[in-house]
Amino acid sequence: MTCFVYCIFSLCVFGITEAKDFVTASFSIPNVTTVALIFMKTFITYYHKEKIWGICQELKAIFTRHEESQIKKNLIQAYFSEYILEIRIYGCICVFVFVPIAFPIYKYIAYGTMEFTVDYWFPFDEYNPRLYPIALLFIVFVCYHFLTYLLATDAILFVIMKILAMEFHILRIDFENLKLIKSDELKNKLESLINHHQKLLDCGDDLQDIYELMFFYNFGISALILCVLAFQLLFANDANAYTFVISYFLLIAGQAFILCLNGQKVADNSMKVAEGAYFNGWEDFHCNKIMKQNFFIILRSQRAKQLTAMGFADISLSSFAQIITTTWSYFSLLKRVSSYDD
Repeated sequence: MTCFVYCIFSLCVFGITEAKDFVTASFSIPNVTTVALIFMKTFITYYHKEKIWGICQELKAIFTRHEESQIKKNLIQAYFSEYILEIRIYGCICVFVFVPIAFPIYKYIAYGTMEFTVDYWFPFDEYNPRLYPIALLFIVFVCYHFLTYLLATDAILFVIMKILAMEFHILRIDFENLKLIKSDELKNKLESLINHHQKLLDCGDDLQDIYELMFFYNFGISALILCVLAFQLLFANDANAYTFVISYFLLIAGQAFILCLNGQKVADNSMKVAEGAYFNGWEDFHCNKIMKQNFFIILRSQRAKQLTAMGFADISLSSFAQIITTTWSYFSLLKRVSSYDD
């Protein structure tokens, strides 16, 4: 926590007291807000680790009760492959961000050049030949750990959301397969599926309670970070700066996109449970109680299990589109401010 606090303080002080112009000072905005976002994700994950573990255990218990079939095996494999692909892309972007941050080490060793990809304030002259290596290694060290924390915390959140979406998908299949169940076993099977459905909804509620503040902050600052990075791209003066800004932009946009994509799948799959309950041959059920329970599931599933940013925005692809739209608006505003400054 001390490292997070110092880094936020140092980035703010540099932007206010040492930045030579508006463009340089504006780069402190995405740096400060990103560090704050990583701190929030790390703190929430650690503080609620028991609740998160409880969600994992509940999803595991639901998963182990599934009857094996080739369709479900293929479905599980598809979701697993999709998650691995998302994390690999996310990890590659993190590496892509880290390389230009660490690149000044090579330039210093090879050519004696003293420069920083990310500017921090230090209580000493960081360009002093004897102190520069300390400042550079500190920046590389904290950036490496920040990116590691970001990837690790998001990987936990994304896998829970992915499994939750997958379980809703499997539940849809199970409800549709009720037409294959013998009449004397139908009541117990339906009650079991209703119980599973309620537990999935409870897991979604728990996930919302844990992460809603982080969702709110993430959505609130993502557009601001992206617009400032797009603005910085106009003034990048070398290949290393271009690489860093582009990779930084992809990192923020990528984590927001993956979050919204999985949130969209949770919502969509939770509503598709109604399709399974509708096409399960309910018209042939001989018990009125079973028919009423089935109709209740159809009605309940027509309302999506939507994760939200404290109710201000849904975690969905439409919200991601709104972030991109807002980014362009902020970017246009910053360009005007910069032209007046010149």
